[in-house]
Amino acid sequence: MNPVKRAKQERLAVWGKHSKLEKRADPAKRVKPEKQFGPAEKRSLASRFPPANPVRNGTRKNPEKPAAQTKLEGRVWVLTDSTGRLIEDIDTDQIYHNAFLHITDIAEMGQYALGNLEGWKDFAKKAGPGDIVIAGRNFGAGSSRQQAVDCFLSLGVALIIAPSFGAIYFRNAVNSALPVLKCPALGDLTAQKKIRTGDRISLGFKTGEARNLTQEVSFSVDPMSEVQLQIHEAGGLFPYARQTGA
Repeated sequence: MNPVKRAKQERLAVWGKHSKLEKRADPAKRVKPEKQFGPAEKRSLASRFPPANPVRNGTRKNPEKPAAQTKLEGRVWVLTDSTGRLIEDIDTDQIYHNAFLHITDIAEMGQYALGNLEGWKDFAKKAGPGDIVIAGRNFGAGSSRQQAVDCFLSLGVALIIAPSFGAIYFRNAVNSALPVLKCPALGDLTAQKKIRTGDRISLGFKTGEARNLTQEVSFSVDPMSEVQLQIHEAGGLFPYARQTGA
């Protein structure tokens, strides 16, 4: 007999044997269909075993997370040159030297922040968590070097204020939840010594209202846009995208 036909007949014989055994099985031992609960029983079970993450009005309610900080107070570092003027056009290489681009651990990047900026090479040794950096116009010019943002996050810098920012740097900072705010009058404020290194200032991201607590001088900054604020509150662009489905 053809081997293929023989194998087929053997399989059919085995299937037929199992089918006969199944018919002779004790009805009491057969698998019973799943019990169907009525509406009243379903309500009772639902009350006893509520879902861990309930859906209400079509929206899944996630566990509450602490709101991100939208007001802050911190010590100021005013990045000035030897003449006392705000340093303008600080580029990403001055913020974070290309000699350290091989470092991938953000925790190690902070020690090199502003390490290539003349007069401020020891900044990382003096700055601390919650500090605020104030710089001249076009801060973060140059390349799209992400480390120039991450080094400040590593140090715990709470905010950078400048009259303007490099476009790519500003976007990278926003996406990384590093607060960056624009203050067109910053040059005059620092020239008039209304904001100096070591002063403590407070401000609100939503309102743009700011005050130098040390000198009791009020000023204003451009408040965060709605999207920037939402990304900041989410903790960065990726968490924001996960929350919004964007």
